[in-house]
Amino acid sequence: MRGPGDIIGEMSLIDPSQPRSASVRTKTAAELLVVTRAEFDDLSSSSPHSASSCSAIRATGCASSENATIRDLQTKNVALTQAYR
Repeated sequence: MRGPGDIIGEMSLIDPSQPRSASVRTKTAAELLVVTRAEFDDLSSSSPHSASSCSAIRATGCASSENATIRDLQTKNVALTQAYR
C-alpha cells in the first residue's frame, strides 16, 4: 500500500523501454503531481542530484515491494503446507 508522498509509475520515466505498469485506486480524494517525460528529462539534465534521488527512491521502492511479495508468498506457503497435511 502506498501513502502520501509516495511515487507511483516512475519506472516508465526512469527506463523509457518499460511500459506503464502502475495503476492507482484511492479510497479518498487525492491530489497528484504528473511529471511528463520531457519534464523528467529536463529535470534530470539540469539537476543530476534529482536524477540520483529518483534512482534511490526507486531502489527503495523495489526492495520494499520485493519484501512484501516474499512475505505474501511465505504466508501462502504456510497455508498450503497446512492444507496439504
